[in-house]
Amino acid sequence: MRLPFWIIVLRILLDILYCTMIQPAFAYYGFQNDFSVFRYVLSWLMLAAMIFAVTNWRDKEYVSYKITFILLCFSYLPTIVLYAYMDAPFILHFLLYYSILVISVTLIPPLEIKDAGRGYRLKRYILLLIVAVLLCNEVFIWARYSNFHLQLDLGSVYETREEAKTYSIPRILGYLHSWSRTTAPFLAIYFLHKKQRLLFVLMLLCQLIAFFIDASRLVLFSIILCIGLYFLLRHGRSFIRFIPVGLSGVSIASLLEKPLLGTILLSSLTIRRMMFTPSLLNYMYFEYFTSHGFDYFRSSFLGRFFPSPYKMGLADTIGQAYFNSSMHANNGLFSDAYANLGVIGVIVMPLLMALVLRVLDGSTRRVPPVASQAFAITFGFSLISSSFFTVLLTHGLLFACLVPYFCKSDSCAE
Repeated sequence: MRLPFWIIVLRILLDILYCTMIQPAFAYYGFQNDFSVFRYVLSWLMLAAMIFAVTNWRDKEYVSYKITFILLCFSYLPTIVLYAYMDAPFILHFLLYYSILVISVTLIPPLEIKDAGRGYRLKRYILLLIVAVLLCNEVFIWARYSNFHLQLDLGSVYETREEAKTYSIPRILGYLHSWSRTTAPFLAIYFLHKKQRLLFVLMLLCQLIAFFIDASRLVLFSIILCIGLYFLLRHGRSFIRFIPVGLSGVSIASLLEKPLLGTILLSSLTIRRMMFTPSLLNYMYFEYFTSHGFDYFRSSFLGRFFPSPYKMGLADTIGQAYFNSSMHANNGLFSDAYANLGVIGVIVMPLLMALVLRVLDGSTRRVPPVASQAFAITFGFSLISSSFFTVLLTHGLLFACLVPYFCKSDSCAE
């Protein structure tokens, strides 16, 4: 089946899930069902624009296309579904944000550092040094701060996360820990593809230790998904085609769960938490920072020079204001851009993101596409839930732009 067909199927399934499960069960979160025929028709026109924009991406192997398509499926699509049932005063700003992002990613060429393929042996040594540093750093933190804690129960991750927040890890080790969580999946798949099994196992172990340290489900989920997609897509199947097909499968399973098992656990953990909750937070971020003033990154990298009026940070401020709790309501993309710079952020931030993603395209252009798609998974989901500059620096997107240059060149990944 063609890509547009599966995007339309996914849209229909999300409508059904929202009306029958998400909104009735989680209305106390703020989900509404104020259906409007006018907004419903407009939301389908917005979907048509998305389909038109990405149709030519389906057979391209650029990481930027894959990341942007993840953002469209997990952020743009559920937000326009919500728009049909909840009027969104920010919808024009939201459309402007994604229009600039999609157009910029499409028109800006990959930005690559040319090295003429020289110095292979030196690059190999540097790559092995990166592997050693990342692995040794994870083992040290695991031993020194976590006392070799084994996180075997997925139901008790929050206790481990709270404990991990108390670790006094030096800043450089903390950065290396964050970079490992997003770079290890790429290196693991790269070594698996190159049949370097020992290095693959070491990177797999590195990611597992990272999960033991702070019990992030995303860390565990990303490496499992990367390995699964490697075996599924290594013979040339399209990563972009797979996303709406996979999400449609999860949506169908979620619809069947309630009549068969009497529960909505799957729809809550996947469709609600990963798609509709970040979309709902767009409403809250827009409303709050429109009336209270923008942060101008004072809660981020400018905080050491200019104090922020939001002492708890943006995510905790939203959690306190709308959920009356210590809920960490973190959100990225449109929410991050608007909360910091208002309309200017809606214009500037997607352009800046597109530039960085095209730099990542340049660095991964000559590594196997099945390996580079690991970056799409790790950074795609990170951008949805985190500030862009946090992803760029703390989560290691900038570091990820450098690592592939030390991998052995492959055929051009276009």
